[in-house]
Amino acid sequence: MKFSKILPIQSFLEQDFYETGYRDGFDHHTEFVMNNRIKSIEATFIFRLGMAIGQKLKRLSELINRCKKPGEFPEGVMLEIESVTKDYEALIAWLETGKELLPDKKGWLNKPIGDYRAGFIRGADDYIAGKR
Repeated sequence: MKFSKILPIQSFLEQDFYETGYRDGFDHHTEFVMNNRIKSIEATFIFRLGMAIGQKLKRLSELINRCKKPGEFPEGVMLEIESVTKDYEALIAWLETGKELLPDKKGWLNKPIGDYRAGFIRGADDYIAGKR
């Protein structure tokens, strides 16, 4: 399973962080704003990961609720439950790895944060150059 294809994560990572950073740098041009926005990027990403896990849990719950009796599943449902359960377990392991990497700015957020920071610096530089 490619976790980057999980919709809440994919749509977040596909944003133009450079452009967002550029606008923030041009409009606000302070390190305080840049650092707070980077913290916001991290928090939003963790939230999106939680949404992805929630979607898996909801789907698993829906499948289990389709049972006629406890322990008895309609034809084909058991295979789907096993598949979703494996996906969920893999997603949790992936999330835990990501949480460990976040404080060091490694992993999934390395590029978005790097792009944001580069855009911010460029925007701040352009603001300063325009004031001269």
